[in-house]
Amino acid sequence: MYLKDPIVFNTNGGNRFLFSPFRKQFILCHPVVQCLFELHQKDADILQFLDKIKQVGYLDVKDFGRFSQDEVSYHYRKFRFLLSNGYFKPMPLPKMNGRLNPLKIDDNLKHIRQIILEVTEDCNLSCIYCSYSKFYINEPRSNASLSFTAARKMISWVLHQRENDTNQELIISFYGGEPLKNYALIRRVVQFVDKSNKYGIHVKYNMTSNGTLVKKYFSFLEQYGFSVTISLDGDRYANSFRVFRETGKQVYDAVLKNILYIRNTNPEYYEKNISFLAVLHKRNSSEEVHRFFKDEFGKIPTLTDVSTINLRPGKRSKFFQTFIDSRKPRISSMSEAKDMMTFHPEIKGLSDMLEHTLAFFYRSYLQLASGKASLHIPRAIIPTATCSPFNIRMFLTVDGRILPCEHISRSYWIGRLTSGQPEMNIRKIANSFNSYLEKISPLCSKCYISDACKECMFNIHLKEQPPRCDYFIDKKTWPAFLAWRMSILERDPTIYPKIMRKGNDK
Repeated sequence: MYLKDPIVFNTNGGNRFLFSPFRKQFILCHPVVQCLFELHQKDADILQFLDKIKQVGYLDVKDFGRFSQDEVSYHYRKFRFLLSNGYFKPMPLPKMNGRLNPLKIDDNLKHIRQIILEVTEDCNLSCIYCSYSKFYINEPRSNASLSFTAARKMISWVLHQRENDTNQELIISFYGGEPLKNYALIRRVVQFVDKSNKYGIHVKYNMTSNGTLVKKYFSFLEQYGFSVTISLDGDRYANSFRVFRETGKQVYDAVLKNILYIRNTNPEYYEKNISFLAVLHKRNSSEEVHRFFKDEFGKIPTLTDVSTINLRPGKRSKFFQTFIDSRKPRISSMSEAKDMMTFHPEIKGLSDMLEHTLAFFYRSYLQLASGKASLHIPRAIIPTATCSPFNIRMFLTVDGRILPCEHISRSYWIGRLTSGQPEMNIRKIANSFNSYLEKISPLCSKCYISDACKECMFNIHLKEQPPRCDYFIDKKTWPAFLAWRMSILERDPTIYPKIMRKGNDK
């Protein structure tokens, strides 16, 4: 069984912390306590060490100076207190032998919350960092579109699956390409749902759009209450990686004009239904993006890093040179980071870390009542953060492939929409997922954040032998992982109670 050991680490501000995975607590660590802790880890004779200190009368600690025998004795008593209370006890890493049950997948289908339709592969933009650009390994894209017949069959099937679950809303999402390039299909789908929803399921519509066509079809979006997330990376320069496919001209002015039109035409709709997604790269920063959206639109965008998944091996160097500046600080303004909270990837990462390392972090009163302290007991869990198929959504591609979501490679399809009903073998899906989980388990079993993993197994190097994960944390990298996040709190401790009050928003 692999163990997670207690560790001492230094933050960017020069503070030294002891983290106890068994007690799930961080405490400030005096250099003498660290010295005694390291001796304890090596099974050295601490009493013999203290006798030598007594003879000499002091202890020299590199980079910290000299401590008297009385100081050493005081911190030895503190060390004994920590030792007797389990601070130096390692915690077994969770057993990674959890697997998917076909019955769970079948139940997911009966309560599915979202269906995503890839209405077209066509897009009027050619964003340089797009996951379908030359930098990525992906299937070639065309101008193919989803047929209304396919969309109708898929929606009818999902509505039938949900006939006994009418309380929870169903979200129908339209995906591209640029989804509004196939507005005709979207309109037909919405009209079909209006007429055929005999079960009385509350249906909501949303899409992510590049914003170039939202003005043209605004009356329709407004009529049916669409939630629209517009992709925009900030001001004109920050958005300069996003260009029109035919002309190569920047898209910023066209999108800005459309956003202002919506805000001026229907401010209430704008406030309630329009949100923004910004990609972080070399030409912007989280603080610049935050200020831009706050000043221009009165909104806080969701931030995401430019994707480094499925990069072509021969293009990796050029990709990082073009899009990523490793010298740029992740957070330069704590006030703006606090305002963004979990919209900011670093604050989200800090919140995730606190949730899974502290014994007193609760996201709900229900979690408090259930006794979170039991989390230190070894549990059998499913490796990675891979969603159980259809637990949240299902994704239908233009060519009829069915996937668990829109973010993974099309090669991992788990069903097909044929001339009849959707064809999905639940047991085969479970076996397929479990074979992948079996493959990744040995690596996850050694990872220090295996019980707090946020990565989907389909977004790591699953096909390599053995599989490789860019987010793997072991004993060697664990101190830096904690120091990176604790340094954020160190810069502004007031963010801690704000996270605790807000919880770990998803």
